[in-house]
Amino acid sequence: MGEYSPDGERIAFVSDRSGGYAIWTMNATGPGSAA
Repeated sequence: MGEYSPDGERIAFVSDRSGGYAIWTMNATGPGSAA
């Protein structure tokens, strides 16, 4: 489960998909994630 940014443009979430836990963000309306 993620959290929306105050402006609703991005979602932040925690994932271990890179081999270790990290906070990731992605566009709320499509692709484009970054750690």
